This record gives sequence, C-alpha cells and structure tokens, in this order.
Amino acid sequence: MKRFLLFVFFVGSFSNVNATILTWVGGFLGDAWDQPNNWSPAMAPGAGDDVIININASILFTGSTTVFEANSVTISGNAEVVFRVSTTKEIRLYSTQSLNPALRIDAGCSLSFRGSNLMGGNDSVLDLTYGTGVIGSIYGTLRMESSAPGATTGVRLLVSRTPVNPAFYAVLTVYDGGKIEITSTAGNTVSALVPVPNLIMKNGGVYENQKNGGLFPAGTWEPNSRAIEKGIPYLLLFPVTHMATWNGMP
Repeated sequence: MKRFLLFVFFVGSFSNVNATILTWVGGFLGDAWDQPNNWSPAMAPGAGDDVIININASILFTGSTTVFEANSVTISGNAEVVFRVSTTKEIRLYSTQSLNPALRIDAGCSLSFRGSNLMGGNDSVLDLTYGTGVIGSIYGTLRMESSAPGATTGVRLLVSRTPVNPAFYAVLTVYDGGKIEITSTAGNTVSALVPVPNLIMKNGGVYENQKNGGLFPAGTWEPNSRAIEKGIPYLLLFPVTHMATWNGMP
C-alpha cells in the first residue's frame, strides 16, 4: 500500500513539471501571442502554461495557426488588454481549478476580444469548453467586440457546446462589480443549464447585450444581478435595466 501511494504522488507531481508561468512583456501596439520574446520566460504559451498579463497590451493572434492554447489566462494589475483577431481563430483555455481558473479578470481590469474581417469572415471564439467544468472568474470586464459584418456570428464566448456535451463545459462566474459586455456586432454567448449552469451571475454582476437580435444566456442569476439590453433584442427578457432573478431561458 505504501508503494502504491508513493507511486500516485510521483505521477501527480510529474504531471505539473512541464507547466510554466508566462508573464507578458510585449508592447501595447500589437505584438503577437506566439512570439517567444513577448513573454518572460521567452517562450510561446502552450496548453499546459499559465499566462499572466499585468500591463496594458494589444495582443495579435495571427498567421496560419487557427487554435491558440493556454491552461489559464489571468488579467491583473489594472491592465486593459485587447485580444485581436482578423481571421477566424479559437482561443482555448483549460484549467478546472478554482484557485487557478482558466480565465480570471481582476477588478479594475478588462479583456476585450476584438475581431475584424479585413481578410474575410471572422467567427472567432474564446472557448472554455475543452474540459469538464473549466473555471472562469470575472471581477472586472470581459468585452466581446466585432467589426466583422461579413461574419456569420461575430466573435463570441463559449461556455457550453452545441449540442450540449456533459464532459465539456465551463462554469463562468461574474462576481459583484464584474461585467460581460456583448457589443452590437459580436456573437451571442453560448451557454446551457446542463449538466450544471454554465453561467453564474452573482449579486452586483452585470451582463450587457447591445446586439440587435441579442440573447441573454442561460444561467443562474442572483436577485441583484443585472441584465441590461441595448438595441432591439431578438428575445426581450427584461426592460433596459432590470434587477432580476433568472435561472435560465423561460
């Protein structure tokens, strides 16, 4: 029995050996995610790596690569960060650990996922569905933006797959003071209530949808969370500003 326990511990330790904490040191005017010299230590992020961005940054996702990966991304230090995509890209984050969530945006920080279609249609996604219970924690602002009129849906956030897959989903929590903002040409958030609610809006959390044809995503909404609609949504659930308890689509 002692040998078995020792073996399990060794395997668990070994599985973390290749994980690296990478801190952004690139510029603000549009440096590429996959260039090693934009990170400290100097290496491009991979699926097992934890990324920290604590300075203002405009980060490009370019080239022939269509899928970019990291275990986690943390936005801290009052940083205003933009992820820029000009053709369809997928950014996959994997962590299922509450103490090291796949996506964490601290209070006072923002992450804008911004798409254009200078080279054609752009249906890029920020994807938290490549694991069972991938964790996201929003204390600042997550903004989905698109200037891609030729795109099918525009850039969008995925916390559930379509059709729903019980082995691949996220639990994304928007805390007091946190906000998700969907601009007028971005895509609707994809979420579900099974196998668990993928979106949790805490008291004081805000979800703002500026889309014509916009939807409010399925999730758990605490009594003093806020769903704000601007424009003419396809599914009008609330007045312009509403203090709501909402547990998914009616």
